[in-house]
Amino acid sequence: MAELTEDGHLSVLNYGHPEPVILHTDGGADSADPDQPGMPLGLDTLARSRPGRYNGTLNTGDRILFHTDGLSEARDPSGTFYPVGACADLLRDTGLSTGLSRLRRDMKRHATRTAPEDDSALLLLEYAGASKTPPSPRRAVGDPGIQIDAECETCAVIDCPISTSLHHANS
Repeated sequence: MAELTEDGHLSVLNYGHPEPVILHTDGGADSADPDQPGMPLGLDTLARSRPGRYNGTLNTGDRILFHTDGLSEARDPSGTFYPVGACADLLRDTGLSTGLSRLRRDMKRHATRTAPEDDSALLLLEYAGASKTPPSPRRAVGDPGIQIDAECETCAVIDCPISTSLHHANS
């Protein structure tokens, strides 16, 4: 689960998925490494753990790649995993959908043709920068007089629509 605010603040709650890759406009790339490993969603209650958390800031033009393990666990004939960290150049200097097509082709070229293919989900986003118009306040569904608290005590997501406390906007 992730949230990107108007000012570029990125919060990611990691429930056991591979960490997203952040592609900076200066040419660098980082992983959005969580502060601790997160259990898969639903299994966290068995171990009484919380999800891994990452907080950072994106600059205008930075991109972030969310992916499932179908990408990171694709293997070549020798059993070597696909090098997700080295794929940044495939996703730069092109449109988002073209970058994803290049990434898929490269992953298929890397992967063993005889091994069963794992499904994968890929999402590439680009931060366009802060809007010139201020965002309107978020409201609870169904009641225009109730506004969501700005930060939740349960997780790292700011302005989450699933708030643990509600208050009247006029109070």
